[in-house]
Amino acid sequence: MTVIEWLSSNWITVLGGGSISGVIGYFLGGKKKQEQEIKKSDVEIDSAEVDYAVKVKDLYETLLTRANKEKDELKTTYDLIVVDFKNEIDELRKQSTEMQNQFNTIQLAYAKEVEMSQNWEKLHRELTQKHNDLEKAHEELKQFCNKLKQELDKYKKKQDNEN
Repeated sequence: MTVIEWLSSNWITVLGGGSISGVIGYFLGGKKKQEQEIKKSDVEIDSAEVDYAVKVKDLYETLLTRANKEKDELKTTYDLIVVDFKNEIDELRKQSTEMQNQFNTIQLAYAKEVEMSQNWEKLHRELTQKHNDLEKAHEELKQFCNKLKQELDKYKKKQDNEN
């Protein structure tokens, strides 16, 4: 509010006061009072800003402490999970090695069984061939014996006829 506006709204008070010194004192005192109020409000604002800054700092420290605590808990949990997984992986590796050894043993036994089977099969073929050869030789011998018997019978008849 300017001086002219103030004078126009308070002219009765100024004239009724009776003295210029009263008006000047009022203006000077009012200005001082106004400056003091401005300073007081600046101090209040500064105080509010400091309080706000302290509250923000406290909130930040609280959140930082909480975040660090949660980070430590997560790290601990992560470390436990890593240890568990490492143990499980080690166990799986042991089982895999054991299964590989069992497979190798089975495969070796199978290879030996196949080799034995092949040997038995070869032996069977050889024996079958020998059997067939012997049967053929037996048939030939049988036919030869029959011819000899026939010849012997002929010879005996001839001998009997001559005697």
